[in-house]
Amino acid sequence: VSEVITSLMLVYIAIQLVDYVIQAHWTPPGANFPASPLVATNERLPIIWSGTLLNAGILIALAAVPLTWLLVSRTRIGLRMRAVGGNPNAARFAGVGVAATITSAMAISGAFAGAAGAIEVLGTRGQLIQDFSPGYGFEAIAIALLGRLHPVGILAAALLFGALDAGGAGLQTAARGVPSAIVQVTVGLAVVYVLLGLGARERIAHRRRTREALSAAEAAA
Repeated sequence: VSEVITSLMLVYIAIQLVDYVIQAHWTPPGANFPASPLVATNERLPIIWSGTLLNAGILIALAAVPLTWLLVSRTRIGLRMRAVGGNPNAARFAGVGVAATITSAMAISGAFAGAAGAIEVLGTRGQLIQDFSPGYGFEAIAIALLGRLHPVGILAAALLFGALDAGGAGLQTAARGVPSAIVQVTVGLAVVYVLLGLGARERIAHRRRTREALSAAEAAA
C-alpha cells in the first residue's frame, strides 16, 4: 500500500486521538468547550508586531527554508531522498535503502509538521483546542505542488495561500454577495493551472527527447 495513502488515513486517527485526550484529560472543569488550559504568557512565542498575531514562529518558518534546502541539496540523506523520489528501483539497484530513506523522509517531514503545530498553539492560540487545524496539512500538499517542491517556491506559494485565506473573510464583508468560498475556488484553480502547465512541459520535453533519440539512431544507422 502506498505510504502516502496510509499517512493520510493515519492523520484521522491522530486527530481523533488528540480530541480524545483533550476531552478526557486536558479540559478544565466548567470549560465552555474542549480545550487545554491556556499556556502561560511567559511560555508563549513572543509577538513581534504589536496589535497583530504575528509572532516569533514566523522566524522559525523562515529559518526552515534554507535548512530544508541544505538538507535536500547538500547532504547524503538528501541525495538518497532525491534518488528514491526520482526512481526507487534505480536507487535500490544503486544500493540505497529505499524503505529506510522513505521512513527518514517521513520522520523529518513529521518533525516540521509538529513544529508548525507547536507554533500555532504556542504562538497564535495559546492553547490546544479541538480541530485547531482547518486542514493545514492537506493545504500544504497543494502548496508544495504549486512551489514546484523547492523550498523558495514553497515559501512564495505559502505566502500566496496565506494571503488568500486571510483575505477571505474581509472579501465577504467588503464585497456584499461574494462568498468567501471564492478564495478556495481561486486556490484550486491555481493548483490545477500549475499542474496542467507542468504536465504540458513534461510532455513537450518527453517528445523532444524522443526526437533526439530517433535522430541519433538514424545518424548511427
